[in-house]
Amino acid sequence: MRLPVSVVMITKNEEKHLARALASCGFADEIVVVDACSTDQTREIAKQYGAKIFERKWTNFGDQRNYSLSVAANDWVLVVDADEKVSEQLKNWMEQIFRKKSIESNGFKIRRKEYFLGQEITGACWNPSYQDRFFRKSKAKYVGVIHEYPEAEGGFVRAPEEAYLEHNPNVTVESFFNKNE
Repeated sequence: MRLPVSVVMITKNEEKHLARALASCGFADEIVVVDACSTDQTREIAKQYGAKIFERKWTNFGDQRNYSLSVAANDWVLVVDADEKVSEQLKNWMEQIFRKKSIESNGFKIRRKEYFLGQEITGACWNPSYQDRFFRKSKAKYVGVIHEYPEAEGGFVRAPEEAYLEHNPNVTVESFFNKNE
């Protein structure tokens, strides 16, 4: 069942992660990839999964995200990062949402299961992690430049805990320390 949802994703050189993320989004009526002039196979991989690709020079996170909303065809959007995977439980919950005659919120916080070095993080500040990721684009807009986040009319409510995104960036110890420096 295709859902009236646009999955939106911003990318730059994400060939290592992208196929896994896109493969998990087949339930969506549309997949939008806004690519910041990648020099790897990102755009080619996105084409293989039927994504609509928009190339846009990088400005900042907030601008890129708002642009992705502006080119999405559906009012309901699910924001997915290239190193994430949509779980079956999240797909099933969204199907239930659209079976209802009315949806009680303009936005939902989605739980994100975090992984580090291949292991799920089950505590500390990374769990539980909820992200504002499923919302009506007509009622929301991203604010912020680096740590961007959407603001939605009426705010966001939590989706059920079992409906989650899996965040597994496949970092190495070396890449983790390099990024933090």
